[in-house]
Amino acid sequence: MSARDALAAAASSVDGVTCTSFYRQITRPGDACVRLGEITADQSGLSASRTWQIWVALSEDTQSAERWIETHHAALKAALDDEWRFSRATPSQLVQGSTRTQTLTVNGIIYEGTRGDDDD
Repeated sequence: MSARDALAAAASSVDGVTCTSFYRQITRPGDACVRLGEITADQSGLSASRTWQIWVALSEDTQSAERWIETHHAALKAALDDEWRFSRATPSQLVQGSTRTQTLTVNGIIYEGTRGDDDD
């Protein structure tokens, strides 16, 4: 199983979260996708680690979004702990779209963690 698939499966194991392995526009609360954050070489330059992100869409209502984070954070972090080394969870405005389509902004939270340099 690829790193993306493992992370998506772990996130999707949490009630109310449906995560895909690759980016897609996420607009419904609980929709999520895996994003590659960065690839960082170690000091020797011989190996690297990947920083992965799980983007989760939340309610348009900011108060509801913050409540979702408070009630789901522990379960989502625990579900992902076997797949990566957790770094942070950041509430955010998720900007989606491109220069060719209308840009959409939704409330969300970005979970971030690192794994070894896996082929993905």
